[in-house]
Amino acid sequence: MFRVPPRPRTRTPAEHLGRAFGVQRTMDAAGAVLGPLAALGVLALSGQTYGRRKALRIP
Repeated sequence: MFRVPPRPRTRTPAEHLGRAFGVQRTMDAAGAVLGPLAALGVLALSGQTYGRRKALRIP
């Protein structure tokens, strides 16, 4: 899945556009970091064994 740039929200008042954009970018970056960590946690808790090469392979 490809990440797309954030879209501007039309319902945000003009004086808060910068802050809204910053919050959206921060949440996007946090999801990009926490998502793979959560996936690794689920794999670790599943009890299945995955080889290091297989787990780190990029499709």
